[in-house]
Amino acid sequence: MRRLSHVFNRLSVPRALGHLPSGLSAAWAGWRRRLGYCGRALGYGTAALLVLLAIVFTVARVWLPSLAEKRQEIADFLSERSGYRVSIERIEAYWEGLNPGLRAYQVEVVSPTTGRPAIRLAELRLTLAWLPLLIGKPEINSLVLVRPSLVFERLADGRFAISGLDPVAAD
Repeated sequence: MRRLSHVFNRLSVPRALGHLPSGLSAAWAGWRRRLGYCGRALGYGTAALLVLLAIVFTVARVWLPSLAEKRQEIADFLSERSGYRVSIERIEAYWEGLNPGLRAYQVEVVSPTTGRPAIRLAELRLTLAWLPLLIGKPEINSLVLVRPSLVFERLADGRFAISGLDPVAAD
């Protein structure tokens, strides 16, 4: 520590400028001390932020694969929210860069009238954005539907509907 302060004292502005009045020299010493405190605070803050981010990423890496075990709960939740029976064959977690995501395979939305799948997806990829996730409001970063299979029908009023599902009301 003594060597480092010796280097700073030799390179300090007042010495480089030559002899300064004692008032200016004292003021410079006060500013140098304040800058040292700010530098240390900035360093500690940065270190704390990096540790926090490391903890968040570690928790996410451990927690995300556990969602694959909750396949039926996720399918039930989607069924409840959509009003149609949703089935999912398999779910796995993945990372796209720094963004966490889920892959759902063989997703089917079953028509309540015919009992047959109205929508089939070979794979659904869902990637979440980090910042909204950290504040507790999950937001979809990307949604990719792989090999979707659905049939559209034209209604009498000219609108389109997915065959087997109720049409959306016109605005």
